[in-house]
Amino acid sequence: MSQRFRSECRQGLLWAALGAWMVWLAWPGLFAWFTPDDLMNLHGVAFLHPSQILAGRERPAANLVLKGLWELFGLHPRPYRVFCFGLLLANLWLALRLFFTSSLSWKTALFAGLFFSYHAQLQDLYFNSGTIYDLLCFFFFFSAMLVYLKGMDEAG
Repeated sequence: MSQRFRSECRQGLLWAALGAWMVWLAWPGLFAWFTPDDLMNLHGVAFLHPSQILAGRERPAANLVLKGLWELFGLHPRPYRVFCFGLLLANLWLALRLFFTSSLSWKTALFAGLFFSYHAQLQDLYFNSGTIYDLLCFFFFFSAMLVYLKGMDEAG
């Protein structure tokens, strides 16, 4: 068994354990209703064509996601919350990859991941679909950072 395969297995198990920890602590957020902010954001995109959203200057990626969720699910909050939890888990995966890439230590990645996976003061992330803007920002930024670091490793 190759070292890379073992490393990927460890990382997958670490992500699964920390993801289960996060969901176990934050699951009530899956049953949250829309906040006034969520409804304002949905009203802002519900009646626009996707080309109008792309032509706008305010957060087109997240607004396109909201428009897609609106078209698919209307005013049912659970799919929005499930999507946000999916983004939280994807962001946890990206953060763990960054923690390990930066430290080259599973212990360090686990320790940082424990702090990152759940914090009670971040309740808006768990209960408010309006944080989709923040969740997508994190996703795109950390994805770009990991691509950059991978390129730096290959170059040098």
